[in-house]
Amino acid sequence: ASAHYLGNLAVGLTMRSYGRKEEQHLRRRKTIPFPSIKDALHALHTARLAEKRPLGKILGDAVTSSVQTLLMVGGFIILFSVFNRLLSVIQLTDILSVFTKGALTLFQLPAKLDIPLLSGMFEITLGSKLVSETDVSLLQKAIIVSFILGFSGFSVQAQVAGILSETDIRFKPFFIARLLQGVYAAVFVMLLWKPLYIAWHDPYQHVFKPLNSGEMPTAFINGWNLLVQIGPAVTLCALFTYIIIFSYRLTNGTKKG
Repeated sequence: ASAHYLGNLAVGLTMRSYGRKEEQHLRRRKTIPFPSIKDALHALHTARLAEKRPLGKILGDAVTSSVQTLLMVGGFIILFSVFNRLLSVIQLTDILSVFTKGALTLFQLPAKLDIPLLSGMFEITLGSKLVSETDVSLLQKAIIVSFILGFSGFSVQAQVAGILSETDIRFKPFFIARLLQGVYAAVFVMLLWKPLYIAWHDPYQHVFKPLNSGEMPTAFINGWNLLVQIGPAVTLCALFTYIIIFSYRLTNGTKKG
């Protein structure tokens, strides 16, 4: 839970500048006003006066719309579950798993998680179930499941795309945010696993392990082992630096306002 809350916060900070230029351009042209509670209440009152349907009709339409949305969600889950199974039957999953296996190897995770990870990228429930049945450590399962939950799977993204198709909201930012959320959640699980979960039982647990000579070039091994040793200090220094810079900008922005 902590990993996903922090992951959402990190996504918000990462994408805080998205669309700002377009918004400023529209405001300079005075096509959109600065938002306020008064404007929101006025818009709510105007919409209420413009609504001519009786209360019973409004409730009926709300129930009908809700049921249709539920059917769409369930249909997408079934569709992507069947599609996932179809890929397995025609053995296309084995070809696609080459990419997931390479990503797992890059982050020192067991290659046996390739099929569950690939399944989870299509449908989160099925992928999470396959991950839980894999014979790996609980930390490795938590990392993969956190990425799957953060990414949400193509099934959820298709549901969102279907809902957004009737609005002027673009789908691309949502897809980028889900991808970032998956990465951030997995990283925060690795960082928080020891202090929040096993600190009292195994104080010598290490998330990142040093590399031995012979596996890769010597320069890379030495750099990696140095990063393993000083990584926490570098992370804390970067966080403190960000806090100082953010506080400075926030103070200056408040003074200018």
